[in-house]
Amino acid sequence: MNRKGLFLLIVFGLLFFSVAILAQKQWTLEECINYASENNLYIKQSQLNVEAADHDLLQSKLGILPSVNASTSQNFGWGRSPDPQTNLYATQQTQRTFFDISSDVTLFNGLQQVNTIRKAQFDYLAAKYDSDKLRNDMSLNVASAYLLILFNIELVNNSQRQVDISKEQIARTKKQVDAGALAKGNLYDIEAQSASEEANLISNKNKLMLAYLDLMQLLDLEASKEFDIEKPVLEIKASPSLLPAEMIYNKSLSLMPEIKSAELKLQSAGRTLALSKGARSPRIFASGSFGTLYSDQILENLAGP
Repeated sequence: MNRKGLFLLIVFGLLFFSVAILAQKQWTLEECINYASENNLYIKQSQLNVEAADHDLLQSKLGILPSVNASTSQNFGWGRSPDPQTNLYATQQTQRTFFDISSDVTLFNGLQQVNTIRKAQFDYLAAKYDSDKLRNDMSLNVASAYLLILFNIELVNNSQRQVDISKEQIARTKKQVDAGALAKGNLYDIEAQSASEEANLISNKNKLMLAYLDLMQLLDLEASKEFDIEKPVLEIKASPSLLPAEMIYNKSLSLMPEIKSAELKLQSAGRTLALSKGARSPRIFASGSFGTLYSDQILENLAGP
């Protein structure tokens, strides 16, 4: 075997080995939640909303800086034309250059700039808490989809066992019918029951497949037959300790991001009202400008003929 053939053999061997490893991988609940937190499209969109709110906050802070404008222009003239710098007529080519710079700064406008910054800060923090809430909701959705798969797996297993039992009953009943111990109608009844149980098995398998697809959609994974989950081993305590409902409620108020987001949005709405009231105030500002002009005729007119 030449080197090229050996190289291709190694490459295909590694490829099939990787596929086999992927097919054997079983996702735990923690892995599913972590993967969804990093790859779900809705979570990525919420992160973009946070970045946009951060840019709005930066822009609102930069809005308090003075505005500066600068301009320049270059003019050429031919023939007899007035020169605005010398107030004389030039009968030859003239060249003029203009420079101008201006600036203005707001001194008072009803505290609109301050309220704009504060509103942007509240909106930015609210966007972060909204993103955290979406992560929590996604974790719950992933856990629910994970448990639904486990539930449907048990349904399929139970349906399969019932189908196997029905087949054994059909075999025993058929022997009894052949021996004349039972009427043939009994066999028909058991066969009809077996057909119903097989249809139930197919229905449960379809439910299991849809449950897998729902979880893969939450993880933003392509539909693949190799996807599988790990059945967790649960340790149930004999007497679990229960916390008081009031303690759980008070703890949730301080930790749940949707509560904090709602509070921040309320404060942001208050700043929006302050902005509307501040728009009725007069605007006080300071401005200044500087300009200059240069003409190539100045030196010629000063020197004379």
